[in-house]
Amino acid sequence: MSSSQKVKASHILIKHEGSWRKSSWKDPEGTRISATTRDNAVAQLKTLRDDILAGKTRFDDVASRFSDCSSAKRGGDLGPFGRGQMQKPFEDATFNLKVGEISDIVDTDSGVHIIMRSGLMSTSTGQERGSITPVSNSTTRMKTLCIVMHFNIP
Repeated sequence: MSSSQKVKASHILIKHEGSWRKSSWKDPEGTRISATTRDNAVAQLKTLRDDILAGKTRFDDVASRFSDCSSAKRGGDLGPFGRGQMQKPFEDATFNLKVGEISDIVDTDSGVHIIMRSGLMSTSTGQERGSITPVSNSTTRMKTLCIVMHFNIP
């Protein structure tokens, strides 16, 4: 991937007692965060990830309800970003994902995350080269998350 490209991603952040900033939009005083161990945060995030992958719920719905990041108000959407704009473990994990893929647990100074890469953008052209749109399919027996791929191929 060239340095002139940006990725688009969403994430779910669970803060814990080891997080550098122990408050969030959900916990302004940091009471819950300070009482949450890293292991408990990881366990919660693994359960949420499993539910998403099993099609029991959608990534953006989980982010809106459970993420400690203010991006929760946008379903976890961080928008486009390039190299050097995020903490290194987060950046590396995001750039290594394929569009539509969800990461394993990613540790940063902010807490623990799962990341879903939702697009790729070329900063030289300003055009999006790939993105995903979640679509709920209510005609199946189970609620599932369908990923519709959009590619802008010249």
